Amino acid sequence: MQAIALLSKNDVFGDFTGQALIHFAHAFRMALKSYGDWDGVPENFEQAVAATLDNLWNQPEMLAEFKSLVEAADSLEKQQSPSRPITLDEAMKLKAFCDAYLGNRARREVQKAIRQRQSAGESPTHAGTKENGY
Repeated sequence: MQAIALLSKNDVFGDFTGQALIHFAHAFRMALKSYGDWDGVPENFEQAVAATLDNLWNQPEMLAEFKSLVEAADSLEKQQSPSRPITLDEAMKLKAFCDAYLGNRARREVQKAIRQRQSAGESPTHAGTKENGY
């Protein structure tokens, strides 16, 4: 939410693009770890990202773009100048990576919950109604 707020505050008088990029990179890392797709060990991050993005798109250029964006965010976070200026387009690209991953994981979690209800003998038409606590 911080990254989205920073994007909405971005204008000609205040450029928050770099900070938004940092927050989107952090959100992606947190999501990977929270869903168990990454163990939190920095040395394993690249492998976790490669597996995750391969599952989403299976396109090496997507992984290269993601790595470039995260490297820029990491440079900014360490108070170092990135090798190139950060654009609003790049912040939006990293947001799109976050959206794609989170949407995919949410869809998988819903499908998992439906399968669990079905295996428990619960009718899918009544799942999520007041009788079932929803």
